[in-house]
Amino acid sequence: MPGRSSSAAGPGRPAASTSPRWLAGRRRNLTHEEEAAFWSWATVEVLRHTGIRIEEMLELTHHSFIAYTLPTTGEVVPMLQVAPSKTDAERLLLVSPELAEVLTAVIFRVRAGNAALPLMSAYDVFEQTWSPPMPFLFSNAGTAPKTGR
Repeated sequence: MPGRSSSAAGPGRPAASTSPRWLAGRRRNLTHEEEAAFWSWATVEVLRHTGIRIEEMLELTHHSFIAYTLPTTGEVVPMLQVAPSKTDAERLLLVSPELAEVLTAVIFRVRAGNAALPLMSAYDVFEQTWSPPMPFLFSNAGTAPKTGR
């Protein structure tokens, strides 16, 4: 029909808004959403690649990384030292390339352009004590991680 535009809504109908209806009139904090998405992704990936418990993940620090030299070949392999929790036994996990990529992204995010990771104290809700300041990896947005041993 002459004088009428055609759109995805159909011929002769006005074009729909470019934003979805649920966004109309709302402001979104994309920085916050990206931060939440990153930490969700990092949490899922670390738990998936390691099989550790959430409490153990929250207790991971930059000191948890160990370079182990294989006695037979002399090859250096990265290991992740997991603090004792349920079984009261420390564990060493081999860091796969995929896990290394995730942990590198976490360290980069926590460092925020600084030379070193910030030191934070974690509160243990069961023992009701604070840990000494350590470079926790999952100390999201400057809040001290709460552990529940």
